[in-house]
Amino acid sequence: MGRIESFMQIRWICAVAFLGTALCGGTASAGTKAAPAAKSAPAAKPTPAAKPAPAIKTSNTQRGRDATEGQHPSDNRRGGLAPTKTELQRPGDHQLPNGGKVRTDQKGVQREMDKGGHIRGIESPNMHARMGANGRPESFRVERNGSIQEFHRGPGGLRVVEGRHPAVGGGSIRVVGYGPHRGFVERPIYGRYGYMRRSYMVGGHPYAVVYRDYRYHGFGFYRPVPALIYSPGYYRWAVSPWAAPVGIQIGFVGQPWYAAYGATFAPYPVYASPDQWMTDQILATNMQQAYDAGRDAQAQQDSNAAAYAPAAPPQITPQLKAQIDSQIKVEVAEMGQAAAAGAGSLAPPATPNDPEEVPDALKPGHIAFRVVMPLSVEVDGDSCDLNSDDWILRTGDLDADGTVAVRVATSRSNECAQGSVAKVSLNDLMAMQNEQDQQIMAVLKTAAETMGKGGMPVGPASGATPVPGGQSSPDMDIAANLQKEQGDATAAESEVAATAAVGGGQ
Repeated sequence: MGRIESFMQIRWICAVAFLGTALCGGTASAGTKAAPAAKSAPAAKPTPAAKPAPAIKTSNTQRGRDATEGQHPSDNRRGGLAPTKTELQRPGDHQLPNGGKVRTDQKGVQREMDKGGHIRGIESPNMHARMGANGRPESFRVERNGSIQEFHRGPGGLRVVEGRHPAVGGGSIRVVGYGPHRGFVERPIYGRYGYMRRSYMVGGHPYAVVYRDYRYHGFGFYRPVPALIYSPGYYRWAVSPWAAPVGIQIGFVGQPWYAAYGATFAPYPVYASPDQWMTDQILATNMQQAYDAGRDAQAQQDSNAAAYAPAAPPQITPQLKAQIDSQIKVEVAEMGQAAAAGAGSLAPPATPNDPEEVPDALKPGHIAFRVVMPLSVEVDGDSCDLNSDDWILRTGDLDADGTVAVRVATSRSNECAQGSVAKVSLNDLMAMQNEQDQQIMAVLKTAAETMGKGGMPVGPASGATPVPGGQSSPDMDIAANLQKEQGDATAAESEVAATAAVGGGQ
């Protein structure tokens, strides 16, 4: 569909204070409109953007994907205008209005330096990078031999890496790793135009999900194809109150993550309906994943990364929990309606043109979204980071630029403070929606399997029926591929550091 959707989009490169406007022209817009004539590689889950270094603010343009070539940071002219892109291509030192400079060597490699001569950014034909205050790469994109390696150091020091490699049959294969033991491998499904498969590894357990491309008002997005559907009566039972509240064994009180993070949300003392139990199960899963991510980040730390420290997920307030529960009921009811149309309707035929549908994230009642991976947004004209397990509330519909207005409901730091108003791309919002869809599908399956056990009341037969278009098996070598991608990222990180070491200083 001609859209650029990368795990760490070029937007984080073009979001840097100076290199972003002078060097990164023509990036994709926030939702990137689909071109009906050509089909790109399978849709990719949009992901985090690294926080820009505080050098020069851009002018009259959104940071990231909306940056355009030739614009100058004229709203911050201390010391005069910044050098143009053409000027930067000439070897030598080019002074910046903020007191720093860009040094261009004879090979055309440009290094942005702060006032103290410390390298903060690198720009070359095959490398774009931002350096942290500790001298190590915060984020980068390296291209070599037809492949692209991208890297972002997230909250707690967790390494998030992505590799995109040409596929033998066309398109591309994406390998995304969240730390050393979690991630996914994405491949096109040949013979099924518009479909792709992701093999996930979470907690040492592999599983696969099939996705289908769609579009809405010219903007592309994707959604999962369910592996199972249930009887209409089962969906109704899942959102209907029981005759009286019941106590159900929740099973996670004694787990390590609960000892560490249990204070951030309070399980219902009793359950008035299945959806309340599902809400607690989904929130518990999020906490478990946050705990595992923190342990992965600690395992990856070294003496140079001592500044990174895992933080507990933000507090789940009673008001936010009520909104999440209400939304789960809405989504379960929608799943029931979709299932009533039959398994075949959930996997549209493979056609050259993607179906036009309203994204689930923009439907009534879809308000609360959990941030899956770090994401950079603009608040009050400056950039801030939404971190994993922050929650945002949708406050608007799709704008002409492919973004949606949101408000930060809760956050784990002061990066994007509670109550901040921002915009996120449709692709990013649908990534959060798809994650929640998968979680709801998982707890519906668990509820059907645990009826009559541990206090769970018996309901109607689930009538579980496989959806042919949603069946798939995970890659057998997913663990090896994730491990290799981490190794490739380490090699690329060393290459970036070596490039930064050349040409630094005053």
